[in-house]
Amino acid sequence: MKKIFAFSITFLFALNFINSQSVTLSSPANGSNVSGVSVSIYWNGISGSTYYDYQVDTVSTFNSPALIKGYKSSSYSSATISNLFYGQKYHWRMRARNANDTTVWSAPWTFTTPAAMSLSTPANGATVNSVSPTLYYNTINGSSYYDYQIDITPSFNSPYLVKGSRSSSYSSVSTSNLKYGTTYYWRMRARDAVDTTAWTAIWNFTTIAPVMTLSSPANGSHVNGVTATLYWNDISGSTYYDYQYDTVPTFNSPVVKTASRTSSYNYVSISDLYYGKNYYWRVRARNSSDTTAWSGYWSFDTQYTMSLSTPTNGSTINNVAPTLYYNGINGSSYYDYQLDTITSFNSPALVTGSRTGSYSYAYTSNLRYGTTYYWRMRARNSVDNSPWTQIWKFTTASPIMTLSSPANGSHVNGVTATLYWNDISGSTYYDYQYDTVPTFNSPVVKTASRTSSYNY
Repeated sequence: MKKIFAFSITFLFALNFINSQSVTLSSPANGSNVSGVSVSIYWNGISGSTYYDYQVDTVSTFNSPALIKGYKSSSYSSATISNLFYGQKYHWRMRARNANDTTVWSAPWTFTTPAAMSLSTPANGATVNSVSPTLYYNTINGSSYYDYQIDITPSFNSPYLVKGSRSSSYSSVSTSNLKYGTTYYWRMRARDAVDTTAWTAIWNFTTIAPVMTLSSPANGSHVNGVTATLYWNDISGSTYYDYQYDTVPTFNSPVVKTASRTSSYNYVSISDLYYGKNYYWRVRARNSSDTTAWSGYWSFDTQYTMSLSTPTNGSTINNVAPTLYYNGINGSSYYDYQLDTITSFNSPALVTGSRTGSYSYAYTSNLRYGTTYYWRMRARNSVDNSPWTQIWKFTTASPIMTLSSPANGSHVNGVTATLYWNDISGSTYYDYQYDTVPTFNSPVVKTASRTSSYNY
């Protein structure tokens, strides 16, 4: 009987062990303010428990429509509660249970969720050096989305209103195509599946009011050629740069050019300019909603004429097929040349032609021996010709053919001989004669020719 009685006492003690205790809460601290609308609650477990029941509600009686309840197995000492209301005081409590018994509920604790989010940068009232600034804000843990509004009026009802949402993985909003030199107002709010915060306080920033500045070629400079690369300074957030160049500063002549470059470029190469002309140019920036004023204009002038190089003026050359060298003009498409025995360049001996802009020389051939030639050049592109250069001259050699071998008066072994002579550069053929008399008029005289590739 004693053994049975002792067993009964032990059994009853085990059954009532849980019932004699309650779960103690750990975190968040009672009465604290939490950082989000997703909150992890922690408690201290009771040995021998199988489950922990929790209740979270907006009222201390735990009977409102907002009641959240659930349970966790004894392997857990925390639970995460999501989609809470913003700026709300919550009550929560716990109890433990096993297959035989359940504890009483713990004394309830409270925590309060954040009521609103806040803005970060640009600072309120700042001026930003862009028309596409990035807006940063301070997030609320557990939010699903962040709504934003950006407008040129604080009532957020103008035609320029920009609005949208960002998922909870972002803490910034990228803007684009804002107006230059304009004050913008912005605000944010957070939301989850059950609630939305009030809008934040309204902040404002002002976009840059830029004046486009030119960089190169320097104002009033000279460019070597009839092509130029124009550089300017970037304006962040712009989509395109419009540019104009003209021969007058009013940009309204028949030759005015207007075109655009995407914002990935801050330069443009222009070509087919007039020779020896003064040009004016300017640039402006734009995006899909606004355009800056034109920059002030700068000017540059193009190259007027080309120059000759060799043969040097007045020289005598040992050649009747000299190569003429010249200094070109960058951006030219062709170089025209004229070569003649008179300075008016209209004799029957006139030689004229063109070379493409990739060459700096021209070949001649079949010139007269011992003759003075005059030559000149000009450059041209699709819109203009440069003036002719100054006229230079050179004189071709007036050579006397010289014989080389067999030596004069020599004896050859046999009835055949190889005759050698000295070259004359630029010749096409060599005519030769041999005879039994020095007057070269006997019945056996022979006259023939060899191309200039042979000197024998």
